[in-house]
Amino acid sequence: INGGFFDKKQQPLGLRISQNLQTNGFKNISWWGVFYIQNHKPSIASARQFSTKQNIEFAIQAGPRLIIDKKIPSLRPGYAERTALCVLSSQEMAIIVTQYFPMTLTQLAHILSQDPLNCQSALNLDGGSSTQFYAKFPDFFLHMPGLTSVSDAITVLPRN
Repeated sequence: INGGFFDKKQQPLGLRISQNLQTNGFKNISWWGVFYIQNHKPSIASARQFSTKQNIEFAIQAGPRLIIDKKIPSLRPGYAERTALCVLSSQEMAIIVTQYFPMTLTQLAHILSQDPLNCQSALNLDGGSSTQFYAKFPDFFLHMPGLTSVSDAITVLPRN
């Protein structure tokens, strides 16, 4: 999927950690959050709560946070296609992408907070024209192209 936000020079904005290595620095934006995987467990923390801890396998900083401790915060209006990461439990997460269905952040948060997902916490990623998704498995294929290329993507690969 498309990842977090990036600048005009295609450089990522905010923290990026991949395979336990920090590839981009933390950005002090209070309303952003950090999705991270530590000891194979997904979590989302506020920018204030997050510190670069040991054993962080993956981290991406973006925002805003859509669900915080099962509650929806006040979110800005505006319609766009969306991409988000959702923590379902200490062992599970979900990737959410909308295609041809612009919605507000609040609408997305309400969908994520209800059955069947019941997200405990969720983080908005770069969306709009950057929204895209590609998945290929032995019995499943889905490609949702975006309108623009992205320099910052999240990939999910099988563990060895």
